[in-house]
Amino acid sequence: MKALYKGLYTLFADDSTAVANLSGGLHKADAPEGVTFPYAVMTMPSNRRADQLNEKFRDLAIQINIFSESDTADEASDLADELEALFDDSAPTVTGWTVHFVKFDMSTAPQTPDEGIYQYTLRFMVLLQKSA
Repeated sequence: MKALYKGLYTLFADDSTAVANLSGGLHKADAPEGVTFPYAVMTMPSNRRADQLNEKFRDLAIQINIFSESDTADEASDLADELEALFDDSAPTVTGWTVHFVKFDMSTAPQTPDEGIYQYTLRFMVLLQKSA
């Protein structure tokens, strides 16, 4: 769903505070090699059709993984709070679709996959309906 990624990225790009605080950027699927910290990666772990009669729906999950290089988990946690506030109950423009909701679903506590690099995961549920 390229259009959904674009809509969510536009919400992020239009928020100057989020852009400044997540200085390494928000990336789709993979971050480029050598990206600066902190940064986030947005993926779509599920994309399920949920058609009803003649209506075309998509029930999706969007996952955002935040990576921070810090002595503590504070930066990753603060960024998670900021992105949750930005995307929860948001109304991104998704070309060709009506957005019924974007809802915060869950998060995981900061983890240290590598020493000194914290990862915090957010998941949002999205319901789209194909525009007529």
